[in-house]
Amino acid sequence: MARARKKAGELPRESRRFAMDDRRWWDAGNQPRPRIPLGSKEFVTRFDANGQKVESEYRQGDDVVGRASWYENGKPCSVVALRDGEPFGPQVDFHENGFVSYVEPLVGGLVHGLTKQFDDRGRLLLVNRFVRGTGVDLWCDDSGALAEERHLVDGMLHGPERWWNPDGKSVFRETGFRRGLRHGVSREWEARRLVVSFFIDGKRVSRKGY
Repeated sequence: MARARKKAGELPRESRRFAMDDRRWWDAGNQPRPRIPLGSKEFVTRFDANGQKVESEYRQGDDVVGRASWYENGKPCSVVALRDGEPFGPQVDFHENGFVSYVEPLVGGLVHGLTKQFDDRGRLLLVNRFVRGTGVDLWCDDSGALAEERHLVDGMLHGPERWWNPDGKSVFRETGFRRGLRHGVSREWEARRLVVSFFIDGKRVSRKGY
């Protein structure tokens, strides 16, 4: 007899029931791993319309010590440990094949240390350094070519944001931020046509108003 599927958002019937003991990210060889305690139990917090788990949390007693999201194929999408309610240790994002995609170390909810990007075969592509949420966040494509660039201060976008063309020498979009809000001149090249807009503290203004 086929089992009835859970409705989207439905929680397990018994509060002590947890979905699985298989901590797949702890079997990832030399790849980075989140710091969710092995003794914690997984509780599914959200299902999709087909009954597939989408989000879950990990608990030790009454404490939530980690959260995870999941791909449709059942493999982890993103996993992070929690300490006193704040993300702690490496937040680990995965490719759909189970290999690590991106790792960022978190302290008090801010990125602190070396972030690392990997391709879908586990090859290290890029390393960025952050100090308490301040640094330059670079992202590259699978070939290792620079694709995105963002500047952050105290965990907020602050400074230029650029989207690079595959040649790695020119950009097709650039804008600025100040304390998390769009600020400055924004330029975007659309079919060889330059589109320019202006922002002040998150509000779009005219060229004259700028």
